[in-house]
Amino acid sequence: MFKHIIVLILLLQFSSNAQMNSLMITPRHIRFDDNFQRMSQVQVRNNSANPIFIDSTSYDSSIMDVNFNEAVSFPFELNPSQNILLIIRFFNNFNTITGDSVKKILIYNSGSQPIDEIEVNISHFMQNKMTGTVEGFVNDSSSALEATNIYFFYDGVILSDSAKTDNTGYFSLELPVGRYLVSAEKEGYYMQFFNGQTDPLKAEFIIASNNSTISADFLLEPMLETEFSVTGTVGDEFPDLALRKAFVVVRRGEHNPSKISGFLADDTTESYATIANSRGEYQIKNIKRSGSYYIQAFSNFHIPGYYNKMNQPAVFWQDADSSMISSHVTGHDITLMWDSSYGGGMVRGMVHFANQQTSKAGNELVYAINESDNKPYTYGFISSTGDFGLANLPYGNYKLMLQRFGQEDIFSSSFEFTTEIGTVDNIDLTISTTSSEKEPELPNGYKLYQNYPNPFNPSTKINFNLAKRTHVKLSVFDLMGREIKVLVDDVKSPGKYETEFKSENIASGIYFYRIETSSFVSIKKMLLLK
Repeated sequence: MFKHIIVLILLLQFSSNAQMNSLMITPRHIRFDDNFQRMSQVQVRNNSANPIFIDSTSYDSSIMDVNFNEAVSFPFELNPSQNILLIIRFFNNFNTITGDSVKKILIYNSGSQPIDEIEVNISHFMQNKMTGTVEGFVNDSSSALEATNIYFFYDGVILSDSAKTDNTGYFSLELPVGRYLVSAEKEGYYMQFFNGQTDPLKAEFIIASNNSTISADFLLEPMLETEFSVTGTVGDEFPDLALRKAFVVVRRGEHNPSKISGFLADDTTESYATIANSRGEYQIKNIKRSGSYYIQAFSNFHIPGYYNKMNQPAVFWQDADSSMISSHVTGHDITLMWDSSYGGGMVRGMVHFANQQTSKAGNELVYAINESDNKPYTYGFISSTGDFGLANLPYGNYKLMLQRFGQEDIFSSSFEFTTEIGTVDNIDLTISTTSSEKEPELPNGYKLYQNYPNPFNPSTKINFNLAKRTHVKLSVFDLMGREIKVLVDDVKSPGKYETEFKSENIASGIYFYRIETSSFVSIKKMLLLK
C-alpha cells in the first residue's frame, strides 16, 4: 500500500511538471538533406494552462545559428497558447564532417534539465576534414605585441574563429580550407586587416589550403590621442535585438543632400575599424582628423549596412548618411537586414576595370539580387586580381550588382539556380572609369543646400558649395532676425562643405540660416520640432 502511494505521488508530480512545461514543438526533427537546405523554422507553442519561462537554448554554435524570430531577452515568458518561431540556420557547410551529422537543440527553463529538445540531422557532409594553418607575428615599430586578438572571417562574410598572440607576438590557428579576411586588434592600436590595410575592402585574402601553412604578419600603428570618435550600436532589423560578432568600419567620405553622388577618400589612413562587443556596441576613437565619414557594419548572417539618420537598414551607399565627426559623436546606431542566403548556389566571376589592367580599386562590393523580390541575398568581396565568389544562394533567379561610390550601379545578366544548376561561372562585370576613388570635381558655382533632415531634432546638417577661395560666414537666425549661432566664419578653399547645427537650449519653431561670401548670399528656412 505504501509503495502504491509513492508511485501515485510520483505520477502526479510528473503529470504536473509535464503540464507546466508542455511545449508543443513542430517539427521536432529537422533534416538538412542537401546543399540547398540550410535554413528551417520551428514553431514553439505553450500548450499548457500555465506560463512557461524559457531560460536559454543550447546548441552547437560552430555548426548552426539559432534565434527566435522576435527580440527576446532570456529568461522570457511564453503565455498559454502563445507561439514563437525558432529560426535554425546551418552555416558551417565548409567544415561539417561525419561526426557532426546529428545535433540537438535544447530548450531550458530555470532548472538544470532541458524542458524540450529538437533533433537536427545533417545528411550531407565531408568524409574527411581538410584544414590549413595560418600563423604570424604581430609587432609595432619597436616590440612584439602580446594578447593581440586575431579574427578570421571566412570568405569575408562569417567571423568563424579567433586567436590571441603569445608573449612573443606569435599566433597560430588551424582553419578549414578556404579564403579568409584576417584582422588584428589590440587596445591602444588601430585595428588592421592583412596587408597593412585598415579597410576590409582593400585587404588581401589569406588562402588556407589543405595541410599547408601560410604566414600573416601585422605591424600595428599606435593610436594618436585625438578628440574625434564615434560610438553606437549595431542592431538587427527586429527592434532592440543586438548582434553578435559584428565589426564596424568608418571611412572618410561624403555625399550631397540628394544622395545622388558621393566619394571615399583615396588615402588608406582615412579609414578605421573595430569589433563590436557582445551587446553590439562599438566605439571607434582617436580618429586622426575631423570631417565627414561613412560608417558601415558587417555581421554574421546579415547584409552589411550603413549608418543613416532614420535608423533604417541602409544596404547601399545611396541610402547612407555621411556623418560629421568633429568631436565625440554618439548614438550612431546601424540597423542590418537578415541575409536570406541559406542554400547551395555558387556564382563566380571577374570584375574588369576599363582603360587599365584588371585589378582591385578598393571600394567595391558585389551583391546577389533575387529577382523575385529585388532584395540582396548575399554579398562578396573582390580579390586583388579582380575575381569574386558568392555562395550559399537558394534556388531562384538572380542578377549581380556591383556597387562603387560615386558611380551608377552595374548589373549582370540574369542567371538561375535549380536542382540541375548549382554553380554559375564566368559572370563578368566591367567598370568604365576609376574616378570614384577621387573627390568630385570642384563646383563651378556657389550653392546653399536645404538642411537635412528637415524638420529636425536635435541636430541637422547644412551643406554648401564654394566656387573659389573666399571668406564665408554661415549663421542661424530666429524669426526676429536675431543671430543665435555662427556655424562657419573663416576663409575656405573651393569645394563642397558640410556642417552640423545642434538645437541646444532653443525652442521649437522656424529658424533661418544664411550664407554670405564676397559675391554670394543665400537664405533658407528650417523647422525644429522638439
